Amino acid sequence: MAFFRRPCPRIYPPKVNAVNTANVIEVPHIHPSHTIYNHHQKFVHKHYYPHTTSAQNFVTHEHVHVPGPGPVLPPRRPFF
Repeated sequence: MAFFRRPCPRIYPPKVNAVNTANVIEVPHIHPSHTIYNHHQKFVHKHYYPHTTSAQNFVTHEHVHVPGPGPVLPPRRPFF
């Protein structure tokens, strides 16, 4: 009977099995927004210059006192 030497064992690199686990973590990102409603009013000031005319008549009176008997009047004519 022949004597057999046992062959050296062949060692292979280990087979790696990866088991992945995950956690869901919520990270809030806040983006505020703001709306401003601007209302504008414009006043248009229109200037009008209406023109009217008028007339005036000025009369003056002067009373003068004259010394003496007064004016001599012409004779009156009969009324017929």
